[in-house]
Amino acid sequence: MTRSALERYLLTLLHESGVQAGPRAGPLVAISRDYGAGAGVIAPLLAARIGVAFYDHAVIDGVIERIEGDPALMRELDESAPPGLISRLLHGYGNIPSSDEYAKALVELVLAIARQGGVILGRGVHLIASIPDMYRVYLRASPETCIARLAQRDSLDHQAAADRWHRIEADRRTYLKHHFGRTRDAFDDFDLVVNTDHVDTLERVVDIIVAGLHARQPHRLHT
Repeated sequence: MTRSALERYLLTLLHESGVQAGPRAGPLVAISRDYGAGAGVIAPLLAARIGVAFYDHAVIDGVIERIEGDPALMRELDESAPPGLISRLLHGYGNIPSSDEYAKALVELVLAIARQGGVILGRGVHLIASIPDMYRVYLRASPETCIARLAQRDSLDHQAAADRWHRIEADRRTYLKHHFGRTRDAFDDFDLVVNTDHVDTLERVVDIIVAGLHARQPHRLHT
């Protein structure tokens, strides 16, 4: 299988998971976020605005599970990559073991998505080095704001919301450290950092991200 054929096959797996491709090729945006910063609302709105597909962590992990469960496909991933490509992409940050099959499959999946563009939420995608023209966004908010939003959204009391926030934030930091050897606090890893504490609506954050994309990649936007 040629590399282009492999990337088309990976895109087919994504589309079989229910993701609809955008009407045309567009930018690739990786969004990292604090839990409760509003990314679950902002990311799909952004994808719709710029006309690309939206990929959340459930879609990404579901496809990677299928890849890892197919030894022949894993061999295709290893054999189709140019010598040293995956290593260079993974080792752009931290020290990723070559045996990390999840990280290797993640890189290949993101390379395939990059062919048509998309908005990818989470999974440390912003830490994959050297993806051409990837726009890296970090949506943050204070713990107090995040916990209050969670309590309102999910009808939780303050302590239950706080406990959930601390647990999920700890899990996400462990994931980033395990697969990429990094934390999310290095703001230099991002093209844009938005604090959502004081925005009047989350739709306003979409405006901010699109403005940043226009400044960075005007040739790839069709809004």
